[in-house]
Amino acid sequence: MFFKKKNKELYAFVDGESVELEHVPDDVFSQKMMGDGIAIQPSSGCVVAPCDARITLANDESSHAIGFINADGVEMLIHIGLDTFACKKDVFKRHVHIQDHVKAGQPLISFDLAYFKEHGLKDIIMLVIVDDNQHQVQRYYSKAVKANEDVILEYK
Repeated sequence: MFFKKKNKELYAFVDGESVELEHVPDDVFSQKMMGDGIAIQPSSGCVVAPCDARITLANDESSHAIGFINADGVEMLIHIGLDTFACKKDVFKRHVHIQDHVKAGQPLISFDLAYFKEHGLKDIIMLVIVDDNQHQVQRYYSKAVKANEDVILEYK
């Protein structure tokens, strides 16, 4: 008897509207140069963990990106906004540090959504599976999503 391997799921990492990566207005993400994944146009300013994981990247200069690895060995990166590396430091508040173990739904970064709007910055948030050759995205879900409630991506 053969058993089909079940796809693994990642949950929404912020409230908003999920968007296929190909529609992100930045070639690095839309052409999947960093890996496959999904984006969310946020309606709130709190990014949460999409799965249980260990934090592997948390930049002290600007907290616009965070990297982590889950129990399956899947390396992921969440990047908040486009061209946000130069934002003032107080726009972002990181809630975790490198080597922290987090649970799905645990807050990772809060950010000032109004600041993005006031300064004409693109606030779309991308989640990328960095090692997508080993773990392939099987299915995306494009819809309105609630953080830690809605599945947005399946991989195997």
